[in-house]
Amino acid sequence: RTVHSLITAMTRYKNIKFVLISPNELKVPDYIKEEKLKKNNIEFIETQDIEEYILRQKVITDVEVLYKTVAFAKGSNRVIYKREELAKIADTLLEFNNIETSYVIGKLSDNEIGISARSSGTVNIGDVLSLLGGGGDRYDAACILTDVSLKEAEEKLKKILGEIKWKLYLLKT
Repeated sequence: RTVHSLITAMTRYKNIKFVLISPNELKVPDYIKEEKLKKNNIEFIETQDIEEYILRQKVITDVEVLYKTVAFAKGSNRVIYKREELAKIADTLLEFNNIETSYVIGKLSDNEIGISARSSGTVNIGDVLSLLGGGGDRYDAACILTDVSLKEAEEKLKKILGEIKWKLYLLKT
């Protein structure tokens, strides 16, 4: 919290640059970087763990694009992911052209599957993931499924996405 206040105070000065160094659990939130640093054209770099970066990139390389606007990625069945990693992957996928929503599935433990989702606002993904027991809002959402396989979680989510895309298509026609 102290860093958030310091960044806010320092935005009053010119020609400053931030080097943000912290463990993943204490990273500066995206809204601070957007509203305080980027909005004020303040340079910053943020360090990250190389192994976690490589892990995220492996998931991203296997992305599947559904319905031309939905990015869907699934982690390896042999890897246990942190919820934060799934969220970062979902954030990254939303940066690609024509992608309006992103969904990332990965194992959180031997009996838990996590789903992290992001949206540009075109679809309320909080409502989508509430159908699986999760929640959120129209921009970010998540859920945890217990006692299902990665494949079963994928099938459940894709079924819901198919139904939602069909409803959106009917509303537009």
